[in-house]
Amino acid sequence: MISVLNKIEIHELRDVKYELKNPETFVLEGKVSDLFKCSCKYTGTLATAQGGLIIDYVGSRVEIYVHPGFRYDGPSGARDTKDFMVSSLIHDIFYLLMRMEILDRSFRKTADRVMKALNIHYGMSKFRAWYTYRAVRFGGRKNVFPEKMTLNKCDRVEV
Repeated sequence: MISVLNKIEIHELRDVKYELKNPETFVLEGKVSDLFKCSCKYTGTLATAQGGLIIDYVGSRVEIYVHPGFRYDGPSGARDTKDFMVSSLIHDIFYLLMRMEILDRSFRKTADRVMKALNIHYGMSKFRAWYTYRAVRFGGRKNVFPEKMTLNKCDRVEV
């Protein structure tokens, strides 16, 4: 189970689609919390290119605090609708943590299921929630690996 403590407010940007206006806290409970704890290699404050996060364990729960100014791209390959905005934010955070190798990639299926459940909770039709889930299951795998750095000829150093 996942809870959203505040009403998410965002505004659109040009380079990255969305930026969080206010702080947001996601609370993971039950099986999702247990799986997250088993998969996460870090707790505390993180500074990322997209913005700041705090991961904290509070009893049996996990709280993920997202700083104002956190940037994300919203739903990828789908229409950006109100029923998709909360799930796309937490889904982008989960995938970011996997790319940073803070969250084990084995959590990917759980992240995708959380996205589907939140979509339905926020009013998306079950059919659309199902096919957006299938889309991230099919095409999302490549997005949980660290970005590969490439060297240009001028970057090579001979010793």
